[in-house]
Amino acid sequence: MPIETKRCYQLIYDEGTLRGFFQLHFYAFNNVIIILTLVARRKYYAQLSNSTVKLGRELIYLGDDRQANEDNFIKKVKKFQIEDGFYEDKGKSITAEGLVLYVSLNPMSELKGYFGLQKESLRKIEEIIGKVGLPSLKVISTFKSQLHKCGSHKTYLKLDIDTKDPIKLLKLKELMKMEKMRCYLCLETHHGYHLVMRNGLDVQDQSYSKLYELARGEKDWLTVEPANSLLALAGTYQGDFPVKINYSFD
Repeated sequence: MPIETKRCYQLIYDEGTLRGFFQLHFYAFNNVIIILTLVARRKYYAQLSNSTVKLGRELIYLGDDRQANEDNFIKKVKKFQIEDGFYEDKGKSITAEGLVLYVSLNPMSELKGYFGLQKESLRKIEEIIGKVGLPSLKVISTFKSQLHKCGSHKTYLKLDIDTKDPIKLLKLKELMKMEKMRCYLCLETHHGYHLVMRNGLDVQDQSYSKLYELARGEKDWLTVEPANSLLALAGTYQGDFPVKINYSFD
């Protein structure tokens, strides 16, 4: 009797592109943590009960062996490619076109996250001194929260561009040219781009104010995001769109 092959969610469309993304963005880092986050978004799947539904997270430790780091990253991404219908929103299955996988823009310090966990746990315990019972410390979720809050390296700056209109994009490109800002990494996403620059190298301190000024005037399509924001993964689908590295944005 033949073994039935079950269909699985397909998040990766090209493993080579995904490996290239890792090598470009994370290869130089060691002894840090990055986080993969899988969500479903209503903008890609109208049946969702909320604009965003969180479905899973994976912490990845990057050690000293760069090839092992890359292989482990790919393995962790593939862990999300489970049997079709497993991901649900209020008991209803979510199809693949509703899913998006993100990764930390900046790697995070395990040590800073650990110190943050200690401080938060002590704060909760101090609050109930003299009261009956012990608080729920929620160690795992608190550690993840503290990684985001106080552990992020500030290596990268991200611009979230929610348009592909060449007239709108020209405003940003002209500012970048005038201020001699360079695009370190550009990812073409479903409705626009994730533009990554290196703090202090691709964009200098005096250029930040002009970036924020432009973003305030063009807030319908341009956002300057903080160090702990998320980045789409080249080589994976965002909804049904294959995220790609764009080598000619500027």
